[in-house]
Formats: sequence, structure tokens, C-alpha cells
Amino acid sequence: MVECIDTLIKHLNMPNALWKDERCASMRFIARSYKALNVITKRKCG
Repeated sequence: MVECIDTLIKHLNMPNALWKDERCASMRFIARSYKALNVITKRKCG
């Protein structure tokens, strides 16, 4: 599960990852992965 999160974060940090739908999907999968690991935190997106 941690590898999934790392890979998706790398995707979000790619300069050519500009499609809003793809970025949104990556963020949703990251959130689901954290939830599956019982890691719930409040973070401000900016």
C-alpha cells in the first residue's frame, strides 16, 4: 500500500501531470490508501 502512495505522489509531482481528472483520481486513490492504513490526518491543500 505504501508503494502505491509513493507512486501516486510521484505522479502528482510530475511537471506534465496537468490533467485535472487524472490528478483528482490520484488524490482519491491516495486518500483511500491512507484510509486503508488507518492513517487519517487533516492537511491543508494549497
